[in-house]
Amino acid sequence: MDLRSYGFILSILVIFFIALSGCDMKNRAALEKEIVSYDSSFRSVLTERDSLQKNLDALTQEYNAKFFKIDDQINVLKHAKLVLRNEYSNKSNSIKNNIIPYRDKLKENLKRLKSSLREKEKEQHTIKRDIKEITDLMDKKERLGLTTEEFVVWKKKLAILEDKRLAIEKEITNYNKEIEIANFKLKVLNVR
Repeated sequence: MDLRSYGFILSILVIFFIALSGCDMKNRAALEKEIVSYDSSFRSVLTERDSLQKNLDALTQEYNAKFFKIDDQINVLKHAKLVLRNEYSNKSNSIKNNIIPYRDKLKENLKRLKSSLREKEKEQHTIKRDIKEITDLMDKKERLGLTTEEFVVWKKKLAILEDKRLAIEKEITNYNKEIEIANFKLKVLNVR
């Protein structure tokens, strides 16, 4: 065959493939028949094409089967992951809720401690005021004309008040320490 024949065959093949892409199966078969009638050696190319198409179809079918199987497995795993996440969330919340009674008890104790502290601070304020008044009174003993016996009585009252003031200061210090410890306990009872 000369170069012109190859050019002609090549032109026909190009036309064939262009036509083939837009043709339905009846037209395609007719076109293939016409080409083979003109060039019988092209039958081997068509046979090879059919073989390749079968291989490609088989590969596509195998790929699709594996793809959809994996896709199904992924969906199953996603669902299992969601179920696991919900299960974990429910169980962890249940466990965390077990600490709530302890926290509530601590909060109630803290509330009681703060209330007691406020009462002691009020009492401390009253005692300090009384001490100041008695001290002022004793400083004015000569102007007020206090007798020695009266002065001794006021001095004893002052000593009693000083003892009470010291005792209350100690109680206030203890309440503050207990409040601090209760706050620490609340902090460490947080469950993450």
